[in-house]
Amino acid sequence: MLFTSQQYFSIYILIFETTRLNSNNVVYISGLQSERMEFEGLVEGWTVWSAESTKAVLAYRPDVFDSHEYAPECLPTIYVTKGKRSRRPGRDVPDPDDSWYVTLYLEPDVSHNQQECSTREAAVSASTELAAAFDRGEIDYRDLYQVPRPEYFEKLDELTGQ
Repeated sequence: MLFTSQQYFSIYILIFETTRLNSNNVVYISGLQSERMEFEGLVEGWTVWSAESTKAVLAYRPDVFDSHEYAPECLPTIYVTKGKRSRRPGRDVPDPDDSWYVTLYLEPDVSHNQQECSTREAAVSASTELAAAFDRGEIDYRDLYQVPRPEYFEKLDELTGQ
């Protein structure tokens, strides 16, 4: 699709009018903080796989669950998202009033209880606590599966001390 110079100018004005800086020079767009999420004190073994202003993915031991010895979907991950991941397709930008959600996935269709948080800071804190609990072996991942993966469980048991 081609835009005329007037359309480009209109798009620029729209972006300019919905963007502002706060006192810490953090950009806010349509009421959303656009600073990348940081995870202080993340327990060893968990890695920040990706982090943006409204979503982050933490991965557990990607050096072990690297799709060679285990199926690619067998990478434990924690998603931190503003708004539910199941929101309508095409709605990439969450509403400023949306809650934050923290979810542990053992596979794309195998998840632990989703935790709802009111602020980004609370969600980041909840995700680091969940990562630590998983690493200490406090999450019973076997109960989450309908069809178990014995080799995967054995490796998780070894890494989490269960």
